[in-house]
Amino acid sequence: MSGRSAAAPSRRADAASRPEHCSARLSQPIANRVQAAVTPQTIAQYRDKRSAKVRANREISLLSHIYNIAREWGITIKENPAAGVRKNKETPRG
Repeated sequence: MSGRSAAAPSRRADAASRPEHCSARLSQPIANRVQAAVTPQTIAQYRDKRSAKVRANREISLLSHIYNIAREWGITIKENPAAGVRKNKETPRG
């Protein structure tokens, strides 16, 4: 038995639902904090350091998608830094 009631919320969930916690996180949009720091060079460096090469390709694709959606929604006007970044070679399952 864990000692916690099944109905009791976790401390993390309880803290994340507090208005001051949410407003602090939303006061600095991620687009403004991260946007300038992400360049094609930083993405390529990240790709080269990852030991899981296929997973790195998926993460680059996800990052590219995030930037495309951000542009579509008007969150950023910056070009997609993942566009044109070479991905790792993959071998299909046989």
